[in-house]
Amino acid sequence: MKARISRTPVKKVLCCGLSAEREQIVKLCAADFSAEVVTAEDTALTIGQLLEGVKGSGQAPADECLVFAGFDRNDLNGLLESLKMSGIRIPLKAVLTPHNGGWRLCDLIEELKREHEQMNGGGAK
Repeated sequence: MKARISRTPVKKVLCCGLSAEREQIVKLCAADFSAEVVTAEDTALTIGQLLEGVKGSGQAPADECLVFAGFDRNDLNGLLESLKMSGIRIPLKAVLTPHNGGWRLCDLIEELKREHEQMNGGGAK
C-alpha cells in the first residue's frame, strides 16, 4: 500500500492596483488566515505566473482586483468578511481555477469588469 501524503494548498491573495495603504490592510487581514499576499506588477503575465511571484516589466494594473488561491469556502468567506469590516471593498474579485490560471491578468480584469457590469444592471437589455 502506498502512503498518501495530503498536501495543504498554500493560500495566496494576488493584489492588483491597490494603493500601498490598502494593500497593507489586505496583508493584515490575510495574515489571520495564514495567507501570503502577492502584488501584481504586470498585466501581461498570467494569473498562475503572478501567484508564483514572477515579476514582469510591463504595465501595472490600473483597476483594483483581488485573486484568491488555495482557500476553502470557510476561510475565503472569513477573509472577505474581514476585508469588509476593515473598509476594503473591491468589486473585482476572482478565485484561481484550473481554467483561469493561464489567463493574462489584463484579460481576467476585463472579464470581471464585464461580469460586474452585467450583475449590476449595466448590460441588461
